[in-house]
Amino acid sequence: MGTPTAQRQSWFIHRSGRRLYSFSHASKPQLCLFVALVASTVLFMRFLHPSDLVPRLQHPHLTAPIVQSESDHPLLSLVRAARLGSAAVSVKQSQSLEQVVAEYRRRYGLDPPPHFDKWYEYATTNDIPLLDEYDGIHEVLRPFWAISPAAIRRRVKDAIDADDFLNGLFIRNGTIKSAGRGEEWRQNGPKSAIEPFAHLLPDMDLAINKHDEPRVIIPHDQLAQMLERSQRAQKSHITRHDTWSARPAELNDGFTELNSVTPFLEYAQQFTWPVATLSCPPDSPARILQYNGADPIDDSSAYLFDNLGFIYNRTAFTDICLSPSLRHLHGFFNKPNAWSITHDPIPILSPSKISTFHDILFPAPWYLADRSVYEDDQDLLWEEKRDDLYWRGKTTSGYSAGGTWHFQGRQRFIESVEKPGTNHVLRKANDDGWQAKEVAREQYQDLLDVHFTSVDQCSEEDCAEQLQYFDVRSNDPFNVNFKHKALLDMDGNAFSGRFYAFLQSRSLVLKQALFREWHEDRIVPWVHYIPLGLNGTDHLEIMRYLTQEEEGQRLAREIAEGSREWARRSLRKVDMQAWMFRLLLEYARLLDDRRDELGFMG
Repeated sequence: MGTPTAQRQSWFIHRSGRRLYSFSHASKPQLCLFVALVASTVLFMRFLHPSDLVPRLQHPHLTAPIVQSESDHPLLSLVRAARLGSAAVSVKQSQSLEQVVAEYRRRYGLDPPPHFDKWYEYATTNDIPLLDEYDGIHEVLRPFWAISPAAIRRRVKDAIDADDFLNGLFIRNGTIKSAGRGEEWRQNGPKSAIEPFAHLLPDMDLAINKHDEPRVIIPHDQLAQMLERSQRAQKSHITRHDTWSARPAELNDGFTELNSVTPFLEYAQQFTWPVATLSCPPDSPARILQYNGADPIDDSSAYLFDNLGFIYNRTAFTDICLSPSLRHLHGFFNKPNAWSITHDPIPILSPSKISTFHDILFPAPWYLADRSVYEDDQDLLWEEKRDDLYWRGKTTSGYSAGGTWHFQGRQRFIESVEKPGTNHVLRKANDDGWQAKEVAREQYQDLLDVHFTSVDQCSEEDCAEQLQYFDVRSNDPFNVNFKHKALLDMDGNAFSGRFYAFLQSRSLVLKQALFREWHEDRIVPWVHYIPLGLNGTDHLEIMRYLTQEEEGQRLAREIAEGSREWARRSLRKVDMQAWMFRLLLEYARLLDDRRDELGFMG
């Protein structure tokens, strides 16, 4: 046994994602300072881009450096850092209209849009948390400032008139009309989110995506040009008016017209990675040309913590430009079931997207229409739940033909649960901290109750292969989920519609997802749920630690209880309406012919 100082260790992440360095003779202040410097350097390099104009979102909660001593399990370190970051963001939120306006001007360099005070009144009346955290709206709308309002309006109308898996919402004189496309809940969900404030919006058209998958990819060279133009436009903004312009002459009374020319290209059931990465920088890992024929290497140092692949930065993990290996790990890149995209900059509202897409995120109609409802009386108390991870679902990770199901996310995860093999778990050693040990998966089979209920979206041959390969179970009622302490949520064709119901429950959520949604600024990894990677190296140790270690059991319950409380505060219908309110005020200004002089004058 050495001295307490000599026993203390902190680990640092190399670009390979491996823990390479340990410091056993440094003082605690020296270690904390060194870790802070390394963490800040990693974050700076992560978000530095070859073109400084191309946006790279930094999650607002990634503010606390991760410090790990030899006695800390990696999950404890991740939870502690996430909680500190989340608390720091919460405590600095604006407390008055004047403060919100000042913070808006500081972040975005221009005045808020008209009726910003009405949005603030709606938000505060309904106790909306995190009044300053709307960076996602500005990042996705910023490129469109490069295009004239008239050109944007024409692009939206042409896309709606083409009737290519888009519904149109037409706001006229404070009322909302629908083009009448899609299921009733798809039409009524967005309408219900807009109705409380529609009278404050000008006449305008909205293109609503009917696909689960996103639709807009702007190539990198064009995107860089657009961002340069939009930056100049926003810098020259001077507010002289605070009322919307009159309805543009070309807007009709709210109906569609036949347009046989569609801006969309069809890539369904094809290998889509080369197209999906067109907006990545040419020198990014996803696009860089390997002249020696070797496979490109992921920049996993930007998001992985520890050799087992725990995710410390979800924003970086979901940035596909950093990880060329994703082309073989997710069904969205291996024969997606539907893939109808455009390279034209059209502001299309979609419920979820991959990092390289430029759709405008909004609360999914699935959520707005309460398609997956949590019922409190169907839930159990924590101590009454089973100590395992539960999931039931379909093979809807994409379309499978020619054996491509082997490269799709859900199938890969279920395979790692049902089939023999080995994984690594961590064991506590007296002097060396936590060490990885290879174990047979079967030793921990009782911790994972994860199975398919049906095989879908596949050729006849691939369907038959999967039916024979997987242990397909009967489908359980939805409330069976809540008999288990841990619930798995996974991407399907796009986002998973169960997420909100799971967060509202008394269970802990483990989420494996590349798709981003509107709530990225609000739902925090390691605070409200446990993020999972796609390599299958992390979930077994996560479940072992959370169910078999006393410290892990405490953390699991704390996260489950905290997420339940936060979901009830931040994922209500009024929270989604407040997001839509602010989004559409920004969108309305974008479409106004006087936008360069239009803003809130309070």
